[in-house]
Amino acid sequence: MLRDPVRVPLSDGAETVVERWGERGPLVVGVHGLGSSRRGWARIAEHLADRYRFVAYDQRGHGDSAVKGPMAFERSVADLADVVAAMGEPVGALIGHSWGGAVVVAGGRRLDARRITLDPIVALGEENAIDAGAWNLRELVRGYPKPLLLALADPRRSVVLGPERAEFRAHGGPNVRLDVFEGASHSLQRDAFDRFIPVLERFLTARPGVSRGSPAG
Repeated sequence: MLRDPVRVPLSDGAETVVERWGERGPLVVGVHGLGSSRRGWARIAEHLADRYRFVAYDQRGHGDSAVKGPMAFERSVADLADVVAAMGEPVGALIGHSWGGAVVVAGGRRLDARRITLDPIVALGEENAIDAGAWNLRELVRGYPKPLLLALADPRRSVVLGPERAEFRAHGGPNVRLDVFEGASHSLQRDAFDRFIPVLERFLTARPGVSRGSPAG
């Protein structure tokens, strides 16, 4: 069941819009990528709504969010923390796409969420000095303390290069699983939906603390 969108205050005085699907089950929070909005999660949220309560919000400068900045990475992670706090209960999983995936990886180290999943990672903006190496996801993923699923596009169409993939596999630790979707684009949750959903569902239902095998690819 879809609930009407609600406005949620952020800790710097701004506001965002949160939309919710489902009435029962663990709480899942979705973080969209650059140029998208909370509605980008609608298909996945509707698919999971009979077993999970799915929550998605508009990142700054997107969707119905009135605030346009700042767009610094730390501010985006703080916004995620504010939305999670507004839920008033433990979150079962975080899921992010693209820029939202990076926000989820960083936020997952700080927030009380049991499972973390993201689609392909992409850089965002000069504010984060990404080209200068200021944003290093290799270090964020190294020895990750919670179950983390990295769902990556076809190597020929992905922004996550071979050396990064190799380092994620080598140094992520036993909690990190890497799945590669051959033929899929950066938006694999859309164009590889039927292949991605079973992987996501197995990840969400796996028992906490149980190793789920070696990375695919």
